[in-house]
Amino acid sequence: MISAVLALQSAIKALLSADASLTAAIGAARIYDGAPRDAAVPFVSLDEIVSRRRDGLGAPLEEHRFTVRVWSKSGGKRQALTIADRVVALLDDAAPTLAGHRVVRLYLEASDARAAKDRIATETALRFVALTEPTG
Repeated sequence: MISAVLALQSAIKALLSADASLTAAIGAARIYDGAPRDAAVPFVSLDEIVSRRRDGLGAPLEEHRFTVRVWSKSGGKRQALTIADRVVALLDDAAPTLAGHRVVRLYLEASDARAAKDRIATETALRFVALTEPTG
């Protein structure tokens, strides 16, 4: 199960990083696997991921629920939501190539936008679900 998580995370980061519109909106190299404390905003971070076995009908399926967060300071919710829309456009119903696994389905399950604890930044959380199966 861990290899599928690592492959999925790597593929998602690569897919987001390769998009010119997204990198133009946030700046180059601002897609993180867990953002550093001093990260310049706006940025996108790949955060929580919870995986479960969902075997069925003889198929070894895994379900991965993961969160992509968009952080913004200038432009308030509008900037964060605009960036979030691009992330959703890239990931919702996507089929990224995974090492040793195949994405059966990938979709946005929920999203929310709110002021961060500092009341200056805006955080948009995008919660996705991915179903994967091994290819070998």
